[in-house]
Amino acid sequence: MNTAPTVKKLITVTAVAATVALAGVGCTAVTAGTAMPDRDVAAVSDTACRDVDAPKVEIAAANTAEPQLRIPQPEGWTTTTDPEAAPDIRFTQTFELSEDESPHVVVVAVSEVANISAEALLDKGSADIVALLEEDGLSLDGAVEDHTVCGLPARTLSWEDTRISEDAPAGDEPAPAAALQVVAKGGGRTYHVLLMIGGEYDNPTYQRDAEAILAGFEVLPANSRI
Repeated sequence: MNTAPTVKKLITVTAVAATVALAGVGCTAVTAGTAMPDRDVAAVSDTACRDVDAPKVEIAAANTAEPQLRIPQPEGWTTTTDPEAAPDIRFTQTFELSEDESPHVVVVAVSEVANISAEALLDKGSADIVALLEEDGLSLDGAVEDHTVCGLPARTLSWEDTRISEDAPAGDEPAPAAALQVVAKGGGRTYHVLLMIGGEYDNPTYQRDAEAILAGFEVLPANSRI
């Protein structure tokens, strides 16, 4: 399957969504209907994070105040550099397929935003992502889940990219993707952390790896750096 449109969309949505979250809080129809209480990232420890069957790598922060991020890196995934990435993008890793197929991709972005509630920020981030998908002819026809990451308020949006690229074979299937948002507050600062992942439809390796990456992602205090 040619998933190039999906990968391109992931990079674009992440780069833009990480910066538009700086704008004022907007309204969105994409909410789970439950309150998301704020929590100081300084009170979080890795004991509240989930263990997965994959080694975790640290993501370099832009400064010493940003939360420490760690991400699972299953076998076959490698850290890559995108020279055209937006400044807020902190990390990219890919899983290469054949030469004529675009790789599975994970991107992580961090934005320092206005000091608003976690629920309002997750609503704003969700609205931005949905709007960007709609601009590109997609719709969020998938799951919306409010949960926590290492005890911090989080929301995951998942959908399938149903577009068919011009050179894709007949009967091509939709590509699954997900956006995980986490809100980290502390020291008078508020951070919006965004992880986006996408890959090949009906690929058991991607499905297994995506579950591990989403479940094992860590957002911790800045002083948690090794």
